[in-house]
Order: sequence, then C-alpha cells, then structure tokens
Amino acid sequence: MVEKQAKKTEIEKEKLRLQESILIADDRVRSFEKTILLIHQFIQGNRRASFEVRTTTKKQVVEIVLRIDDDGSHSVEREKVFIYDIALLLNDFSKARHPGLLIHDNIFDVDDDTLQKSLEFILTRAAFDDEQQYILTLNLDRVQHCRDEVWYEELERSVVATFTKSNRFLKTHYQEVG
Repeated sequence: MVEKQAKKTEIEKEKLRLQESILIADDRVRSFEKTILLIHQFIQGNRRASFEVRTTTKKQVVEIVLRIDDDGSHSVEREKVFIYDIALLLNDFSKARHPGLLIHDNIFDVDDDTLQKSLEFILTRAAFDDEQQYILTLNLDRVQHCRDEVWYEELERSVVATFTKSNRFLKTHYQEVG
C-alpha cells in the first residue's frame, strides 16, 4: 500500500514537472499557435483555430490539441494535418529542430476552395528556407481549372516528376497487399 502511494506521489511530481516545462515553453507554444492562425486565416478566411499543450490525468499524460474551424470531417482532418505540418516547418522556434523535409502524399483530398487556398499559400506565402524542402503528390486533374490563378505557373515550374498509368512510379505495376 505504501509503495503504491509512493508511486502515485512520484507520478504527480513528474506531472508537475511537465506542467512547469509547458509553462516555461509558453512563448514557443504561443508563437506556434500564431503561425497556425496565420495559415488558417489565409486558407479558411478566419482565425477560428487554436493550439494547446497540456497535461492530462489519462495514460497519455501530455495532450497536444489543435482545433480548426469545422474540424471533425475526413477532409477537414487532412487540412488540419497540413496546417500543423507546414507550421512545424515554418515556425521560427520549431524549424530549428525540424529535419527540413516534409512529404505529403495525397493530403489534399479536400474541397476545391481549400485545395486552391492551400496551394496558393505554399506557392506564394510560405517562406521556405533554402535548406527546406516540401514534397507533395498531387493529381493535376484536380487543379486544371486553376490555370488562370496567379500561383499556377509557379506550380508548373515546381513539378519534378509526373507519373501516369503508362509512365508508372518505379516502372512497375504494384498493388496494395491486402
């Protein structure tokens, strides 16, 4: 019984240390949230988003919570991942510890407006450093109607590889094992 209480006390001490660490890093958390809000403002047209790091009483101990406008649906969850990942790459505090490489495969399974604004953000607003690289797969059929957008020419210049059914990636026919 005493050992069990001692363990609980030790766990509570560790949680307090975590809370203290989170409080000490508050300027970094606020900076990251500001980056998220700027991206969200550009893409969604509002600042109804939030970012929080907190301790919990659950097994998880630390919870990182990102909320964006209308989150919950499959496509909005993908947009949330995009905003979070891009913010990690671009934020002044987090980019110092970031490997500088971000790859998104089929992240833009979202509505056309969100797709267009996300691409416009990447191509016209995201201030990537020289040593940073962002790679994404994109079905060009989804953006053919955007040819008149100011960012479309930059998108075309950024294409490194194009694959089709006759020009396959890895030059072989592959199927998901299942």
